[in-house]
Amino acid sequence: MGNMLVFKAIIGMPDGLRLLWEHGYRRAIVEIDSLSASKQLTGKPKIENESTLVCRIKLLLLQSWEIKVVLAF
Repeated sequence: MGNMLVFKAIIGMPDGLRLLWEHGYRRAIVEIDSLSASKQLTGKPKIENESTLVCRIKLLLLQSWEIKVVLAF
């Protein structure tokens, strides 16, 4: 159940990050309302347990820009 909630919280992030990049934005704040998702995206890598979606987002976050992922309530 927990993984499904994380998936729902971040499913649109790769597309949103890609749009930011394509439109020339190099600084942004991404607000997320899932503590679990926030921890997965900002925590230390767990290669063997991370989903493909989380890995894709982390790769996008590594581009030459400043993106902050913050928890929003």
